[in-house]
Amino acid sequence: GAGMMSGEETEVIQAVLASGATGRWVRRAIVHHIMPPERQSVAYVQAYYEGAGRLSGLKSCREGSRPSFAEGLYDLGHVILLQARYRRLRAFSKPKRWVPALVAAAVARGRWIGRHRSGDALG
Repeated sequence: GAGMMSGEETEVIQAVLASGATGRWVRRAIVHHIMPPERQSVAYVQAYYEGAGRLSGLKSCREGSRPSFAEGLYDLGHVILLQARYRRLRAFSKPKRWVPALVAAAVARGRWIGRHRSGDALG
């Protein structure tokens, strides 16, 4: 959805570890990650990674000061450049090339929204 953000699982794991719990990485563990059809669309992938970028942008504002107007223009130019690259690759390339470009463009757009447009605050 429009408010989709990711990264919550990372915060939960960090909170569990900070509380004194321990964890273990099992290298040979087999994990079956089932993706339902509604999560296999371009729109979902774009919303997911835009949410990850937005969370990153919000966190960067929480940890420091708001970006300047010039930084905002630079960041917006970066978003436009990545979006144009994705659109070009989408039109003329196979998914192996355009999906990573979609992800990069979505993260950059989300980060720009989180840093420059959002009135949201993180706790």
